[in-house]
Amino acid sequence: MRRIFTFSLFFLLIFNLSGQELLISPLSTNPALVKQFEEGNLPAPYQKINCQVHLPFIDDFSKYHQVGAEEQYWEDNFAFVNPTFGVDPPTIGVATFEGLDYNGYPYDFDNPNASGNTDYLTSCKINLEVDEDGNPYQLSDSLVLSFYYQPQGKGFAPRVQDSLVLEFYDIDLDVWVKKWAKLGSALHDFELAVIPIVEFRYLRSEFQFRFRSKGRLSGNMDHWNIDVVWLDKDREIGNIDFPDVGYQYPVNNLLNNYTSIPYKHYKSVAQTQMIDTVLAQLRNNNNEAINLSNVKMRNFSEGVLVNESAFGNTVNFPAETSKSFEIPVLGNGNGYVFDPDIDEPFVEFDNQFVMSSGTNDLVSDNDTILFTQYFENYYAYDDGSAEAGLSFTTAGGQLAIKYQALQADSLIGYKIYFNPIFDDPVFPFVMIVWDVDENMPGDEIYVNQTFTEVEYIKEGHDIFAYYFFDSAVYVSGTYFVGLAQTSDISLSIGYDRSTDNTKNMFFKTSFSWQEFPDSDPGSVMIRPVFQSEMDSIIMGISEQQIIPEFAVYPNPASDRVMIKNLNYDELEVSLLSIDGKTILNKRIIHEAELNVSDIPSGMYLIKAVNDKGLVKVEKILISH
Repeated sequence: MRRIFTFSLFFLLIFNLSGQELLISPLSTNPALVKQFEEGNLPAPYQKINCQVHLPFIDDFSKYHQVGAEEQYWEDNFAFVNPTFGVDPPTIGVATFEGLDYNGYPYDFDNPNASGNTDYLTSCKINLEVDEDGNPYQLSDSLVLSFYYQPQGKGFAPRVQDSLVLEFYDIDLDVWVKKWAKLGSALHDFELAVIPIVEFRYLRSEFQFRFRSKGRLSGNMDHWNIDVVWLDKDREIGNIDFPDVGYQYPVNNLLNNYTSIPYKHYKSVAQTQMIDTVLAQLRNNNNEAINLSNVKMRNFSEGVLVNESAFGNTVNFPAETSKSFEIPVLGNGNGYVFDPDIDEPFVEFDNQFVMSSGTNDLVSDNDTILFTQYFENYYAYDDGSAEAGLSFTTAGGQLAIKYQALQADSLIGYKIYFNPIFDDPVFPFVMIVWDVDENMPGDEIYVNQTFTEVEYIKEGHDIFAYYFFDSAVYVSGTYFVGLAQTSDISLSIGYDRSTDNTKNMFFKTSFSWQEFPDSDPGSVMIRPVFQSEMDSIIMGISEQQIIPEFAVYPNPASDRVMIKNLNYDELEVSLLSIDGKTILNKRIIHEAELNVSDIPSGMYLIKAVNDKGLVKVEKILISH
């Protein structure tokens, strides 16, 4: 059955323009969890019958790369542990509560108005009867549970009727007892909650507590974040501090303009694509200032450490403040560049940021953050994490994103993350490519003749689905990619609020293009895809069906260029200047000769197009 939501209940941000609407809305799914679920890396909800720990119990969720809450401390994995939903968190990583189950889909996908208990986060059994040395606990030991909490974060505010609740388990009565609760509200800073244990009934060998959220069951909304859950003895209720220094946000990019670039495009211009310095943000949660200098970046290629650079100065880090540390990448004589000479079509590089503050550092997990830089077949502005969705409410709405091709090449389609808002949609969209006109989308240079239907991440190995053109499009320089909606039923595209590329985003709902509003900065998750050696795997057909194969010789050439067709289909071959202008062209079946004796010396392109419209381009140097 097709599921359609009542959108008027969901949309927080509405831009009314020329009688039309551009909407930024909550997600109905969590793309990061869906990806893990589709890859088979996410287990079913687990209940650990032998999950038992001693004090101290402390989790700041800095192991966010592990899907679900860390098994060392928690009995279930319904809350979403992540590095992006918190706003100014005490440390990197939070546990987020919303209306999605453990695999990232709504608890109730059929009824958009359904409300009730949403996520749970239940502790392992904690021995509050005796410590590890066998000494019995007393109420005089000042046992205190503390945590930080925040409504909304980078998500959507819980309603006033929604709530976040803390409960203790009463073993004798077999009931959960409410000990703390907050009603929904708009975003505010993380606040500290302190709950002392003052009843003998909880001094048991299998004590447990849990967090429970209440809100809408129909999607990724009504958000709460918690951080630094800490239960221990000998804590003063009026003096609860968190003696720790750690990273506060992830570092996801060392490139200038994009978060990912096709590797074959990056290779020739690698030096120009690296940033000079990268900012790593840390927080001193101590109640006193410290001196800090040991903040480093480490870069790895094929598992080997190839670069290490550091923040060079010792600084005074004031108490309970955040600070960004500038680490050289390309600049300041460091000169680090992701290796452009690996003989593979797709490559990845691991990167590590570390710090050490010596003392005053309770949790070591938040002293290290990791990220992997991917170079594949697409350009991207987003970081792969969607905190919202973007859509139009009327047919004909168009969305365009500006890109700059680092080399002229054949565009074969898009990767798009669509937020599932109904099942098996029958409302297609049209993929369009535009040229540039005074920094705005200009003439249409390609309109896909086949209407494209949305694929909602039910198959495949990525949270993005591939959408291929009917034929390849040769682009160079500045171009725009995007789509037109064919129905007034919204198609919600993933919207990444952790990166801001609104300056490159444009939309049209009537007669003219308009700049994207900057009131909710982010990046639309549409990635242009170029031809690569991996197309046979991506498209699921043989290589000969995808890319025209030909040989060019000699290279360099002086008076003539020989082109030999290695396929059976006829090719149209063109000699292009480096900026894409056609100089010569010829149709060939087996082989052909191009006379280049009158062509000025320099770098040129040989472009071959087969009868299916598929393209391959090779460089050639003409030298007289």
